Amino acid sequence: MPKRIGRNEPCPCGSGKKYKKCCIDKGKKAMQTKNMSLDQVFKFLKDGIENESPDQSHPDRKCRVKGIRIINNDTVICEFYPYSTKSIEIKVEIGSIMPMIAAFWRDNPHVPQEIRNFAVRAFNSQNEELMYAISSRETAELMCEGKSIEWMKNTIFQNNSDDHRVTLAKRQISEIENALRKVVCEVLAKSHGPQWWDLCVDSQTRGDARAAYKNQTGATSTDGSVLISYTYLLKLKKIISDNCSEFVNIFSDKPKFESWIDDLNSIRREEAHNRPITHNHIATLKKIYNDIMRAISQQYPDVVTSYLSENWRSRISAIIEKYAEKQKSRSVNSELRLSHNMDIVKETISDLSDVETRISSIFPPPDKINSHNELLCLFRDLKTSFEEMISCAEVGDMLGVERAGQINSEVSETIKLFTEKILLGS
Repeated sequence: MPKRIGRNEPCPCGSGKKYKKCCIDKGKKAMQTKNMSLDQVFKFLKDGIENESPDQSHPDRKCRVKGIRIINNDTVICEFYPYSTKSIEIKVEIGSIMPMIAAFWRDNPHVPQEIRNFAVRAFNSQNEELMYAISSRETAELMCEGKSIEWMKNTIFQNNSDDHRVTLAKRQISEIENALRKVVCEVLAKSHGPQWWDLCVDSQTRGDARAAYKNQTGATSTDGSVLISYTYLLKLKKIISDNCSEFVNIFSDKPKFESWIDDLNSIRREEAHNRPITHNHIATLKKIYNDIMRAISQQYPDVVTSYLSENWRSRISAIIEKYAEKQKSRSVNSELRLSHNMDIVKETISDLSDVETRISSIFPPPDKINSHNELLCLFRDLKTSFEEMISCAEVGDMLGVERAGQINSEVSETIKLFTEKILLGS
């Protein structure tokens, strides 16, 4: 029998209103229907979401839903048009939609309960994706409980909003600058020794770097390995162009290299003047980034891969540390009832699904692809062993539970060793 919702209970659409003041008429009609199609389910959910305002300061603004569907057989996705193109405001709107989906799905006999995740995707008026967020069902429930910070921490966001593109442009241009600085130091120090800064860099560039260093630190220096960090795109271009014969193995086409830097500087100028960074800017930046990093990595692989590998390592480590922290409070205990232990296992499976999604969302550097895929497979094997425990327990196969537990222990130990040797470098 479907669970009856009391008139004074919170409305299952997640609005925060009492059921009698919100969706009672729609609810009666839907809940009394014994065989609702998915189209009917999604229409009912869409109606409920569109009846709510994503921003209480603008109650006249209702959620503008583009559509709701299932993807990958285990994820419900709601696509909508936000009222803002700024990251934080889009997240607020996503944060208002997510609990509506979670509340609708909770204890609803007309929806497929095998759904594991809820996703919300925001588009601009040109139907370009601005942001994508995916939460496990358990994570989405945090918003229903008013735990927005915890929800944000445990939700995966893919951001393509205007301000995110600015942040992306800044980061990638900065990474290019850092790579060029390291290459300049490597190449010129190898050819000219410790005096390379004075011998190979023009007086104007040296003076500008000294002034920038003194302005930021209050100190003085003549050390090129220090001052190069205060030398930026156009000055780096000049150093490399003035010493082009030294860099011919890296940048064989001088005009093309100079064109790359000019294009990069043009994008940086847009950002500095608070003009929008467009999708075309990002596409151009991505191509230049790949071309420059590829050219450098062919001669100096450590210059590129050391930074990218460390970035990969830190992101993967953060995912594993968060998973480990959650598991500290959970352990299967033989003295506890089997049903309680299985509840713990189910929670762990949900956590592992989240780990899998997060690791899959990271693009590894070329030298870490095999390690990345190996780690992903290990976590999938770990999740499979937990799922096997559940399956065996449900049919009373205690030997099967024990076998799955043994596999679980072996995989867990492998992950521990992998983490120590590959991620932490110990």
